[in-house]
Amino acid sequence: MQRIRIKFTKGPEVKFISHLDMIRCFERSIRRADIPITYSSGFNPRPHISWGTPLQLGIESDCELADLDIEGWLKPNALMEALNAALPKGFRILEATIGDPKGRSIDSLINRAQYLVDVDAEDIESLKDRAENILKRETIEVIKDAKVTNKRPLLHGLTIKEGPVQIMILSEVGQRGTLKPKEILDLLGGVKVKKIKRTALFVA
Repeated sequence: MQRIRIKFTKGPEVKFISHLDMIRCFERSIRRADIPITYSSGFNPRPHISWGTPLQLGIESDCELADLDIEGWLKPNALMEALNAALPKGFRILEATIGDPKGRSIDSLINRAQYLVDVDAEDIESLKDRAENILKRETIEVIKDAKVTNKRPLLHGLTIKEGPVQIMILSEVGQRGTLKPKEILDLLGGVKVKKIKRTALFVA
C-alpha cells in the first residue's frame, strides 16, 4: 500500500458545499479517475481517505489536505493529473507527495490554521485598536448549546493589514478545540466581510 498526501483548493464555486458533500464529491471523482484507492472491509466498505480539519461553510481555501491510501504504486503527479481532470470546478489539486502509510492521520497532527479576511473598514486605526484589545483579553467567551467556553487560548495571532484591508487570524484547530474566524470577526465588529480564505494548515 502507498499513501499519497494531496493539497487542494476549495474555491468560490464550492465554498458553500459542506464537508460531507465534499467527501462524497472526491469519492466520486476518484472512481471516475480510476484511482486504485484501498477500501475498508465489512458490509459498507469505505475508501481509505484521511481528511484534514473541516472547513466552515462560506470559507475558501488553497491549503486543504487529505491522505489517500493507494493499492500498489502510483506516481503522485499521475494521481494529481487524473484527479484534476475528474474534479468539478472549484476543487483543484495543487500538490501530491508521498506520505508515510504508518504515520499519524492528518486530523490528529494539524493544530494551527491561518485565515485571511478581506474586509471593508472605514476606520483602520480603530480596527487595529480593537484587534489589540482582543489580544490583551484573558477570555473570549463563546456560548453554544447553553455552554460557555473560553476560547482565548485558541487565538494565536490577530493582525490588521493595509492596502487592501485584510485581517489575518491565526487560530487553533483540531483536538484541543477550534476557534472559528467568525467568532473573532463578531468581536471586532465594524467591518464588512468580503471574503474569508484559509491560507495555511500546519503543526505548531
